[in-house]
Amino acid sequence: MLRAENIQRVLDNFGQNVVRLARIELGATRKGQRWEWDEETQSYKRGKKFNKVINNSGTLSKSLAYNTNLSNANSISFDISMADYGEWVDAGRKKGNFAPSLAIQKWVETKPIRPRNASGSFAKITSSNINSLTYLINRKIKKVGIEPTHFLSEPFNLKYKQLPEEIVEAYALDVEDFVRFSIDKLNKKYKV
Repeated sequence: MLRAENIQRVLDNFGQNVVRLARIELGATRKGQRWEWDEETQSYKRGKKFNKVINNSGTLSKSLAYNTNLSNANSISFDISMADYGEWVDAGRKKGNFAPSLAIQKWVETKPIRPRNASGSFAKITSSNINSLTYLINRKIKKVGIEPTHFLSEPFNLKYKQLPEEIVEAYALDVEDFVRFSIDKLNKKYKV
C-alpha cells in the first residue's frame, strides 16, 4: 500500500505534467475554417481555411494551476484551476445559445480585430463598432457554436491513464463525485 507522501508526490508530478501539456496545447497553432453567410441558401457555409492560436492574451495559460493538499494520511485532495472561460475553450459550446456578451466584448477588445466599413476599408475602433462586432460574433456562436479544443481534457486523460493503478482505484469514486459536483455547480452558475 502506498504511503500518503508517495501519493502526494505522484499527484504533484501528475499535476505538473497536465498543466505543462495544457499550456503547450494552448500555444499550438491549429487549423480553422471561417464560416460565411450564403445569401442564396440563407445559412452559413464553410469558407476559407486559416491558422489560429487558442491562447489570445495568455491569461488562460497563466491561470492554469494545480493544487495537491495532504491534510492527513487518509485525506488527499487534488484540483486543477483555471480562468472561468477555460471550460468553454476546452469543451466548446453547442449552437442554440448566446454566449455572455460582456465576455465576448472583452475578447474583442483584446483581440487584434479591425472592423471594416461598407466599402471594405478599415474603420475606426469605437464603442459602437465593438458592440456591433460583439453582437455579430455572438450571433455566429448561437447559430454555429464553438468547436472544442480539448486543450486540458486530452492531456488530463492521457496522464490519468498513466497513474499507478492503486491511486486510480482508491480515488476513482472521489474523482467521479467531484466531477459530477463541479459540473452541477457550473450548470447552476451558467444556468445551462
